[in-house]
Amino acid sequence: MPMASTRQLFAAVLAVAALIGSWLVAAPASAATGTISGTVKVRAVGGQPVGHAGAQVVFDRATTAGEDPSFENSVASVTTGAGGAFASPALADGRYRVRVYPGSFAGPGTLGHEYFDDRWSPYDVTLVTVAGGATTLGKDVVLQPTGWVTGTVRDEAGQPIAGATVTLSQTPGRGGGYGIVTDAQGRYDTRTGDYTDNTIPGSYRVEAGSYGSDIDSPVYTSSSADVAIAANAGVQRDFVLKRLPQVVFTLQDTNGSPLANAPLNIQEYRSDLGGWGPIQSGPHETDEEGRYRFVGYPGRSVKVYFGTPAGYTGSGVGEYWDGPTGDGAYALRDAAVVDFPQGVAMNRSYTVRLGAAPAISAGSPTITGTPKVGQTLTLVPGTWGPGAVDLDVQWLDGGFVIPGQTERELTLTPDLEGSYITARVTGAKAGADAVDRAAPYLGPVTAGAPPVSFTRPTISGTPRVGSTLTAVPGAWGPSGVALAYQWYAAGQAVGQATAQTFVPTAAEQGKAITVRVTGSLTGYSTVARTSAATAAVAAAPAVSASTPTISGTAQVGSTLTAVPGAWGPDGVALAYQWFAGGQPVAGATASTLALTAAQQGQPVTVRVTGTLAGHTPAERTSAATAAVAAAPEAPAVSAGTPTVAGTARTGQRLTARPGSWGPTGVTLGYQWLADGTPIAGAAGASYVVTNAVAGRRISVRVTGTLAGAAAVVRDSAPTAASVGLLTAPRPRITGTARQGRKLTVKLGTWSPGPVRLTYTWLRNGTRIAGATRASYTLRKADVGKRISVRVTGARASYATVVKVSARTGKVKRQA
Repeated sequence: MPMASTRQLFAAVLAVAALIGSWLVAAPASAATGTISGTVKVRAVGGQPVGHAGAQVVFDRATTAGEDPSFENSVASVTTGAGGAFASPALADGRYRVRVYPGSFAGPGTLGHEYFDDRWSPYDVTLVTVAGGATTLGKDVVLQPTGWVTGTVRDEAGQPIAGATVTLSQTPGRGGGYGIVTDAQGRYDTRTGDYTDNTIPGSYRVEAGSYGSDIDSPVYTSSSADVAIAANAGVQRDFVLKRLPQVVFTLQDTNGSPLANAPLNIQEYRSDLGGWGPIQSGPHETDEEGRYRFVGYPGRSVKVYFGTPAGYTGSGVGEYWDGPTGDGAYALRDAAVVDFPQGVAMNRSYTVRLGAAPAISAGSPTITGTPKVGQTLTLVPGTWGPGAVDLDVQWLDGGFVIPGQTERELTLTPDLEGSYITARVTGAKAGADAVDRAAPYLGPVTAGAPPVSFTRPTISGTPRVGSTLTAVPGAWGPSGVALAYQWYAAGQAVGQATAQTFVPTAAEQGKAITVRVTGSLTGYSTVARTSAATAAVAAAPAVSASTPTISGTAQVGSTLTAVPGAWGPDGVALAYQWFAGGQPVAGATASTLALTAAQQGQPVTVRVTGTLAGHTPAERTSAATAAVAAAPEAPAVSAGTPTVAGTARTGQRLTARPGSWGPTGVTLGYQWLADGTPIAGAAGASYVVTNAVAGRRISVRVTGTLAGAAAVVRDSAPTAASVGLLTAPRPRITGTARQGRKLTVKLGTWSPGPVRLTYTWLRNGTRIAGATRASYTLRKADVGKRISVRVTGARASYATVVKVSARTGKVKRQA
């Protein structure tokens, strides 16, 4: 008979599978009605399926679309004839659930009833489609005797758990299940259940759990096992459940009386979402005694806000729990965490008594803007007090933190499509508890053009009249985003201030400056962001200055130097102008002045001007020197006779011996020459000979200089022709040391080339007459001897190099 609709369902309904493939064969038709036909068989234990006459076939029509439809039950039914065949009466086009009853049902071990496609419950069955024609089931319905499962449910101490629920559902993942309850000894038997007594053969999942409905009763973890149930046979599965710790809160009014039906706002820590957010269950509220229970499921951490019940007229206000010894918190960040670390008591109880309103009066935040991707939402925090209250903002997606979004503007990105957006405002001030308020949710966020990516701009520079401020926009993208700027003083746009830099004037003095950067790009939503405000613009200070002085001798040919003294602050730029006889010296704007005959007989002064952005320039003039005297009579340089010490050979160092020069103060300079031509980079008192000058005669040129005197140059006598140095690896012999075989010398690289090479083959170190080629064929005289080769390299202007190879092994006789 059909199952009654009042029986309890214990498992969630899973997806309804559409009938596909070869299971159904639909005849083409155009009528609005059709039929379903098939065959019902019976399989005895150990036997083959045979047709079953007298079975009842019932058709339930789906009344809604989708994977989880509703049904109109028993729209038609038929009884199978000889051989188990059946055909429905005319059925309206649609989808149907087909259930089959054997004709009689006497309990476990007898034939069970089932839904088409071997389903024992009405959930996740295969639906049959009627579409204006005859439809034949693609497989037979085979009824079999039912089986059963028995067992016990105990705790970790081995004690039976009475009242535990044991749920039976088909596996894998087919959904739909029914449950039974353990007796006082913790035993269960599916044969005693209203539905579980019809357990047709197949794969099932058995799950045991116990969640006491009474607030003081224990709660256990669930445990499951997969079983295979055979016809007219039983399976035993025992379960051991672990008890979970729990916390019971009792909420009281300000006078200590319990608050029943008070709502709880539970924030759960979700590592996958990066922080705290609303728990995915509810609503939650206290019971009639003001109590609420939390169960310590593994990894669970929550923060709890206790509100006041509907119609509450007392003086208390809602608060977060801030620990066993706390007196309440009003901001999520100050709430204590309820968690269940290893070793905590199995049962904990805490009392929460509501208090009076906090010192901070919170505003009512709202959000303006359109919830659409690419658009910018703006948080309006409302009025907070008393006095100045510091406000922190955190935007939330479905109650969970949106990382990094702590400004009053939120630009909606594509990942927020479909989300519901709110913002939490936290007000704080010295000496008062912080307070949270959240804006009403706005959403869902609809699709739109994605925004350009952006960062909040900053301002560099000193907010002072005359000083340059620069907008630092940060990273905007993708490539090609056009940025526009608008500067504000005290929140008012400054006319024409649309460049990346801005120089405050006296009109902006005393006002805070911000800059708003707008990024736009074709195909993207435009985004604008405003920087944090600077301090109020200060007046332009004056540069601090000192009176400069002049160092040096006031004489033609001498150099005078301006000593500016102390100027500030750091960064002051100093400019100079020299004067002779009170008239500016043309082009004399450096810190030094070389005196010429044009200044002879005139006193000299220098004027120093200091400038710095955002400051008033300052100017100071030195005292005058004595009249510039004529140039002294020029001295003469006496020269020594330079010589070269050392050997002109590659790698050797030659040293210049300049001889005696005068008078005191003469500065000597050196230049090394090869055959009279300067050697690039060789301008020191010594020179290391290289192959680049091989074959050339080396000399050194010494130049003596003295201020006010003509320079004098002297060259040393040249050395002998420089000898270069060849570099070569040790030669290597290849080939087999056997009479009649050829040995060949491998030279490696000799440089610099070209190098003329000659060869001398040696037998036990003694020259072999006539063996002067790059290869040598071993003779009878070589048997038992060790062979080596001497290679001699020669090149004009280079020292000859001789390299001898390693000896071979003893030469063997010819094979």
